[in-house]
Amino acid sequence: MFVGTIEKVLNPFKSQEDKNLAQGDNLFRSGMFEEALEEYQNVLKKIDTSSRASFSIANTLYILGKYQEALTYYELTETLRGQNQADIFFGKARCFDSLRKFPEAYENYQKTISLDPEYAQAYIYLGNMLSQHQGLYENALREINKGLEYDPENLMGYIFKGNIHFYVGDYEGAIKQYN
Repeated sequence: MFVGTIEKVLNPFKSQEDKNLAQGDNLFRSGMFEEALEEYQNVLKKIDTSSRASFSIANTLYILGKYQEALTYYELTETLRGQNQADIFFGKARCFDSLRKFPEAYENYQKTISLDPEYAQAYIYLGNMLSQHQGLYENALREINKGLEYDPENLMGYIFKGNIHFYVGDYEGAIKQYN
């Protein structure tokens, strides 16, 4: 009994899978995305029900610009039900947005918001999509402003707002947002 306690203190990871996940997270934070992807995939090979591993794979594939593959893993994560569902829909929305599948992106941003009405990033990126790809500047500003109400420190929100002011020729407004 005492030996088991010492083992837990010396080795806080519960399993090899936890070690792979931690190693993958460290590699991801270091910008070594291909290596992180390998660690996460090792976990899924061992236990095919790890929502954390499949979610991490999806996020890494998104960063690598492999949006269609990322969607597959977000959808797998959705079926495993261990991950925050709003995060999954937000990831899917970003993939669809990057793939220029705007109706699907819009739907997934809305699902994110319906699951977590204070999900600032969802409002902000929805607003960006509305402005850049739809030209709906007023609607875009409304969404971005909602996101900034929940996260007033979100720099991307101000950058996106600055971009909108720039697009409509309000250069002073753009400078104000960028500052």
